[in-house]
Amino acid sequence: MEEAIVLLMLLVKKMVVGGIHWDAELVDHLAYALSMVGQFEVLASYLEQILPGVYIRGERWCLLSLCYSAAGMGKTAINLLKLALGPSESRQVPHERM
Repeated sequence: MEEAIVLLMLLVKKMVVGGIHWDAELVDHLAYALSMVGQFEVLASYLEQILPGVYIRGERWCLLSLCYSAAGMGKTAINLLKLALGPSESRQVPHERM
């Protein structure tokens, strides 16, 4: 499992810097692997590195909120949910996924 996580982390880093084309399944696999071993803070840091426009801003904040909640960081999770559900998000035009 550790080797798979390291490989997925390297691939996601390459996607972030533009070395390879974006593939949402890689992030899904990384999220699954990190959640299986309880590394929710690491998962949150990778979600924060993903370029804007890949996820809708509110969706990204909800995902981060779930990560921080699972990591035991309740205040951070609540603050992110407030951002995701706030009135400014209802006016946002959703981005297309790449």
